[in-house]
Amino acid sequence: MALKTSIEKRIAFLESCREQSVGTVEFDCDISYESAVELGKNWRTRPNRPTALVVYSDQIAIGVIRGLVSSGISVPQQCAVIGIDGTEIGKYLSPH
Repeated sequence: MALKTSIEKRIAFLESCREQSVGTVEFDCDISYESAVELGKNWRTRPNRPTALVVYSDQIAIGVIRGLVSSGISVPQQCAVIGIDGTEIGKYLSPH
């Protein structure tokens, strides 16, 4: 069964992490490109910064990457960003 909504993706991702004993931290971000850019820009100020961010759409991943890079964060060296949409636009983003 294909996952269709961000909520279903989030639940499946968190369940998989729990099953594998992988710790997670969730950040609040509304589902907009602009909000994702702000999340990326503010990443440096977070305590215990994660080394990777998994987001539920490629559009949000692109926004997070833009925010990180504009703040001088090296992607993926300092913070990897993973979008789990698999949309066509993700193929053209650098880094891959």
